[in-house]
Amino acid sequence: MGEDGRRLFVGKLPQDIHEDEIRMIFNTYGRTTDVHLMAVHQQQPGQDRCAFVTYENPEAAKVATQVLHGIYKFREDSHEPINVGVAFRRHEKGGGGDKGGDK
Repeated sequence: MGEDGRRLFVGKLPQDIHEDEIRMIFNTYGRTTDVHLMAVHQQQPGQDRCAFVTYENPEAAKVATQVLHGIYKFREDSHEPINVGVAFRRHEKGGGGDKGGDK
């Protein structure tokens, strides 16, 4: 499950977001070992950007999820707050359409 609960899916990111911005906010809750922002060309037109954030330990990931999910906005003019949850590999949830999914 999401590298033992350490890997998070982050959705509803602004189009102009940068990995360093994501890292700065998520490092507030613990040491991140990886931040992967999906490239614009990997997403559907008009779709919000998304990223994967991996923490050193699952407790930090849990705290970040509790504090940021549905609350934090990277931009003041964002219509909706970000979505944060444990990332699952596609085979863990039985197919497509779920959060995450390593390639």
